[in-house]
Amino acid sequence: MGRKVSSDNATVVAATLEVVEQILNEMGLADFSSESILVEPDSLDGDVVLRSKADFGRFIGGFSIRLGCLPYALQAVERLTVRQFCERYARESYPETPGTPLERDRYTLAGPARAERAVFTPQIFPICFVLGCGRSGTTLFRAMLNVHEALWAPGELHLAQYDTMAERATRANPILRRTFVPEAGSRFGETPDSFYQRLESWERESLPTPEVYRRLHEANPQALIVDKCPPYSAWPEDLAWIAHHFPRARFIHIIRSPHDVIRSMVRMQFYKGALQMFEPGINPYHVAEILWFRHNSNIAELTSRLAKERTLLVRYEDLVANPQTTLSEVCNLLGVDYELRMENPYEHNAGPVALGAGDPQVNRMTEVEKREPSKPLYAVGAQCEELARGYGY
Repeated sequence: MGRKVSSDNATVVAATLEVVEQILNEMGLADFSSESILVEPDSLDGDVVLRSKADFGRFIGGFSIRLGCLPYALQAVERLTVRQFCERYARESYPETPGTPLERDRYTLAGPARAERAVFTPQIFPICFVLGCGRSGTTLFRAMLNVHEALWAPGELHLAQYDTMAERATRANPILRRTFVPEAGSRFGETPDSFYQRLESWERESLPTPEVYRRLHEANPQALIVDKCPPYSAWPEDLAWIAHHFPRARFIHIIRSPHDVIRSMVRMQFYKGALQMFEPGINPYHVAEILWFRHNSNIAELTSRLAKERTLLVRYEDLVANPQTTLSEVCNLLGVDYELRMENPYEHNAGPVALGAGDPQVNRMTEVEKREPSKPLYAVGAQCEELARGYGY
């Protein structure tokens, strides 16, 4: 539904209400109206649909998968009626497009600057970082690499933007803090519960995150770590920190048409996590545009300073149109043989593709969709347009 409905607000509300009713009916919760309160944390007497955290989790999970939105963007819905919930989703996922392009000075962030990073001993082992703006096909690309026997490309680790595991435990989103536990546990030959105890011990001793990477490497040195995490490219300071601590790292920059990324960011409410960095009332499409520009320009600045044999540019559109050519270049960069099964990770991955953080729709796919860049939804600013043209868009 998320890709097909009209952007007309009333149409989106009606279609969203239909999806909500289907999910609730499947949960055995048929006795409600559109004016029923969807969730009430205090379980007040009256017409409340979802009265337990378990029911709320099932509902949000189903809603996120069917409409292709991020589950942690839909948490603050207490005391909303079913209709109000649908109206809020429609308003925040399909807002009005901007009337004027962004000025050049609008590409700066309004929030605080990045805190100074701590410096630790560099780690001398091979590793690969996949860098890109969110909604650029990073989860698909990670899944393609993860089917290779010589590569370990888990769900987003969310490690390199923090200096220590104690900082990560304090600052990371509680959902994202644990998403990599099952996959990391399997790398150590442990159950998720056992590895979570290990994770907590790292947090208590405030283990430096470069040391965590070293331990992950030594747990299975035959499988090269491929760390895909879009937040790494939000700040040039973080990218410089990664380059310093991993002098043997390879870097892959995956990029996608800004118009498709902006559309997807807004529809999935991906922009919400960055709103604190912008002035109040900024249009969500402009937030997404600035994020696309900043992430990709930060990555471009990093790769321009590195030796060419350590970097590779991957255009999402080329990856899905001709995966063999693109993936062969990737394998050459990483020093591994090309494997044909990488072209369709949905067929060859054992278990869910998106075990960790990533696109919530990825496990509904059965094959790689070949997509051309979409037509512009609105006029982006000159700075964004210049960068996009430099990448062939």
